[in-house]
Amino acid sequence: MSLISPDQLLKKIQNKEEIIIVDVRPFSKYIREHIPNSIWFYVWDLTRHEENLPSFLKNEEELAKVLSKNGIDSSIETIIYCDLYSITNASYLYFVLKYLGHKKVEILEGGIEKWIQLNYPVEKGIVQPKKANFEINLNREIKADFEFVKSVLKQNKYIIIDARREEEFKGLETTLPKKGRIPGSVNVPFLEFVEERPYEFNEEKIKSKLERLLEKDKEIIVYCSSGPMATYLYYLLENLYPNLKTKVYLESFLDWINSGGEIEL
Repeated sequence: MSLISPDQLLKKIQNKEEIIIVDVRPFSKYIREHIPNSIWFYVWDLTRHEENLPSFLKNEEELAKVLSKNGIDSSIETIIYCDLYSITNASYLYFVLKYLGHKKVEILEGGIEKWIQLNYPVEKGIVQPKKANFEINLNREIKADFEFVKSVLKQNKYIIIDARREEEFKGLETTLPKKGRIPGSVNVPFLEFVEERPYEFNEEKIKSKLERLLEKDKEIIVYCSSGPMATYLYYLLENLYPNLKTKVYLESFLDWINSGGEIEL
């Protein structure tokens, strides 16, 4: 999997290897203590959240500027870490970097919790990002949009997975303008695969839950409310089933509603 253990990361830091370490937790947590040399990154700066479009990425030129300004270089190994409360921030950044063509991205196994439990070094304050250059080379095969999802609804080639909680999938509750789901989708709540520490996985347990859905020659599209939960399932599927074609409908159900997509209850 695209995981790096605390031991491996510590060794890279001690050997002064050229890596970029990214903390995606809230800034208040980062400034109190973080892994040495790690920079802080606000994941939502990748999106048009200021226009009330939190599930839409900025355009390519803006994305390159945001990432470069924040010290993330497409040619340098990038390691993302989080805590249990920011796991989808990590998977969201992981997915976006992969979509933009970054070749070497990993997530820290066990998060900051395991790092601290091992009594590995931390520091306070702010690390200023170094000069970086992020060059975009889109991997269009891993991202779906409204028109694509709409066009494949009636096709038997795709399995559409809803990563939200069961209550949202069934339309019993929602924080969105409308209740319901994309027609024909199946519910696989991402929370079923979250353990006590972030990105520590029981692969046998995960596969026992996922393999009932995975049919030969079928491709996967994952969505949720506005993207982050879907990226967590994408991370699992991409790493456990590398031959499986998986796309994320990043704009997700919020966009489906706003675009007038058919809704199933």
